[in-house]
Order: sequence, then C-alpha cells, then structure tokens
Amino acid sequence: MRIGMTLYIQRYSDWERYNEAEDTGKAAPIDPDADAKRYREEIDQALKAEDQGFDSIWTVEHHISPYTMIPNPVQLLTYFAGYSFTTPSPNNPFGNLGRNAFRTPGFEQWDLGIDKSFRITEAIRLQFRSEFFNVLNHTNFGPPTNTTTSGAFGTITNTLPARQIQFALKLLF
Repeated sequence: MRIGMTLYIQRYSDWERYNEAEDTGKAAPIDPDADAKRYREEIDQALKAEDQGFDSIWTVEHHISPYTMIPNPVQLLTYFAGYSFTTPSPNNPFGNLGRNAFRTPGFEQWDLGIDKSFRITEAIRLQFRSEFFNVLNHTNFGPPTNTTTSGAFGTITNTLPARQIQFALKLLF
C-alpha cells in the first residue's frame, strides 16, 4: 500500500479572521512572522516524509480556504524532488528520472520605453527618453544549483536584477 502526505500550508486561526471579516467587515491584521513559522514547520515536516514512511508528497493548487499559503505546486514539488535526488551509480549511469524533470521558476518581466522629441529649431531637436526594465518589479528567481554532487542541489540561491530605470537626453543637429 502506498501512503502519501498532503500539504495544505494553512493557519487555521485564519478561518477565525475570515469569519470575523465576513461578520463585522474588520479583522485582526495578519502576523507575517506566524505565517512564516507555519510555512517553515510544514516544509520541515514534508522533508521528513520519507523517513516517516510516506511514499509521496502531494499539494493542492488551491483549497476551499479563503487563506492558503500554497505556492506554485510544480515549483514546490520540484523543491522536494531536489532533496530526494541521488546521483546515479557508475554501473547504471542513466538512472530513472525523466528528461526535464527539474524546472526553474517562471520568468516575468515587463519593460516600458517612453520618448518625446522637442523641436528647438528647424534643424535641431532635443529627444528625452525614459526606459524601465522590469517595470512591475516582479521578483525573478535564478536557476537552481544543478551540480548533483552539491549539498545545495536543486536550491535557488540568487535572484535576477530588480527594476532598473534609465533616462537619456539627446541633442540631434
């Protein structure tokens, strides 16, 4: 028989906050430290799943709760897969893992460019340009460590640059 562990990553006290908000229109503020602690507890528990006799880890994309801390399920399960990965032995170099089984987080970046030309005289123009890279300032994570012999295999240790803005003023004559 196969036994799996399901992650909901939810603080049940948030049901009380939700009901309070529904009834009165106001609710106690969210405590980010308590959320982070709960999230870390569930992740730590899931990392011990194999030692506790569970065959698999499951997660939900969304839940019936008004407040669930479930990230992207593929990204979360890839994180756990990195912990269970072992380098194949020399006598069986190919292992049993499918191609492209590990995925990096998605990349989302919106760039914006605005320019305006001002005619000073018939032959001279002044151009003002403004360019915004990653204008929404979305955090994009770098690729995970791909050295299979590293203890950090599968972990993400960096992010790509945040919003960048540049201005230019050009005189054309």
